[in-house]
This record gives sequence, structure tokens and C-alpha cells, in this order.
Amino acid sequence: MPLPRVILLANVGSNDVKQLPGPTDVRTRDAHGDLLAAYEAIGPTFAARVEAPILRAYLNLIIARHGRVDTVILFGTDQPNPHPQDTIDGAHVLARWARDTYGDHLGEVRVVPIEVDGVHLYDRMTDWYAAVLPDVVPFDPAGGRPRYLVGITGGTPAQSEIGRAHV
Repeated sequence: MPLPRVILLANVGSNDVKQLPGPTDVRTRDAHGDLLAAYEAIGPTFAARVEAPILRAYLNLIIARHGRVDTVILFGTDQPNPHPQDTIDGAHVLARWARDTYGDHLGEVRVVPIEVDGVHLYDRMTDWYAAVLPDVVPFDPAGGRPRYLVGITGGTPAQSEIGRAHV
């Protein structure tokens, strides 16, 4: 019988990306965009200039316990009415950073945009997760029962509480 797949689901909040030296907070959509542009221009060595305290803690713990994470899914906000604290570019920074930092210990790393106005509203996040999660994290009975690990920090309280409840 194959070992269970390990899937990490994590919201990316405006506080979850830091730029080194510092660490300096990168809290706005524009700052995340600037950091992503610099990362793309410099390449994999830029990972040393990024700190991801929450994601690093999750990945270190999971890898210590399971040896690898088969899928990392990062949810970043990209509201239809753009908000200064949207985190979609920060999620892309963290996806690159995770691949460059953890290499063979990670399988797939994906960014899923949360395209909902009012990500702080519980009813909207409930509806969004209910609609999106079955397609984002499908269950494949042939692949064995997966182990879902949900990062309950990061993002707005509505994202964290409702996202955890739907898995």
C-alpha cells in the first residue's frame, strides 16, 4: 500500500513575506509585486533574501515528520476590486522561495488566487472555499488516502477559519 500523499494548504497573509536583511516586512500588494519582480530578475539565489516565517515553520515540521510534502497549495488574495493588502504576488514569491529552498523535499507547489471581494467576510469565504476546494484538492482513491495539513494562520480570520472547516 502506498504511503499517504501529504498536502499542505496555506493562506498567505500580508505579514507572511519578509525581505532580508532585516527582516523587513513586505505588507502591501505593491511591495509584494516589487519583491516578485526582483526575484524573477535575479533568479534562485534571491531565495536567500526572502524569509517566510510561517511557511518555513510548516514545511520544516512536515518534512521532519514525513520526509517530503507532495503538494503545497498557497492561497493569495486577488480581489476583483484590488486591495492594497492583496497577497497574490506574495504567494508567488513564497512559491518560488519554497521550490528554491526545499528542492526535492517538495512536489508540486501551486498558487491559487482568492478572487473574492471582502475576504474578511465569513459568508463569502465559506461560499468560495466550498466552491473551489473540491477542484483544488481533488481526492484520488487510487492514490491512497491523502493527509491534508491546513495552515491555520495567514490571511484574514475568515480565510483561516472557513478554509480549515472545509477540508
